[in-house]
Amino acid sequence: MSIDWWTLAFQTINVLILVGLLARFFFRPVAEIVARRKAEIARSLDDARTAREEADRLKVEREARLATVGPERDRLFAAAEAEAEKHRQGLVAAAEAEAAKVREAGEADVARDRAAAERAVAGHASQLAFAIARRLVERIPAEALTLAFLDGLVAQVAALPDDDRRRLAAEDVHLVSAAPLGDAEPAVRAALAGVLGDGVSVSVTVDPALIAGLEIQAASLVVRNSWRADLERIQKEVSSERRHAA
Repeated sequence: MSIDWWTLAFQTINVLILVGLLARFFFRPVAEIVARRKAEIARSLDDARTAREEADRLKVEREARLATVGPERDRLFAAAEAEAEKHRQGLVAAAEAEAAKVREAGEADVARDRAAAERAVAGHASQLAFAIARRLVERIPAEALTLAFLDGLVAQVAALPDDDRRRLAAEDVHLVSAAPLGDAEPAVRAALAGVLGDGVSVSVTVDPALIAGLEIQAASLVVRNSWRADLERIQKEVSSERRHAA
């Protein structure tokens, strides 16, 4: 058996050329593609880990804010109500003293003056309570305050008779907020969908006159959970007590 060295050399050169071509035009690009893909996957994993850590941090911050809003809200509201009542009592005392000076003019005139004075007192007390409440609201983060009122609003909707709740869910629900919902909007919409159904249509507007809180306005009914509603209720109760006392 003889070896054709020329043929062997030629085949060896062909193999070397083929290996060189494959290394240049196949193996190297494939290796680069694999390396880029690994880098992209590593970046995606890093981004996902960063996003998860940020979400966990925001969740912890939100829970911490919510834990402080409830007691702070009650304390601030009690302080506002006490201050308004104190001011009202002072105005009533001044009005009664003035009415005593003109009592000799006749009981009818005195009664008329006293009624006018009490109406003025009620107006002043209401304005003062609203002003104090607005100043207190400025100290609490808007998002946390909105979420604090959300549970009460949802509870009121859940307590509605079934027919009223179904009728409300079928209508276009107009949600009024005292401040922009911001990052709290998804939670608010999810809570309303949970009590009214996923198909409920909700539009949101901002009305600072609410001072703080949320209200649902629809064609069939209105659900209120706001400081404006609370202050109006207190004002009506005070007016009713004065009428009974008279």
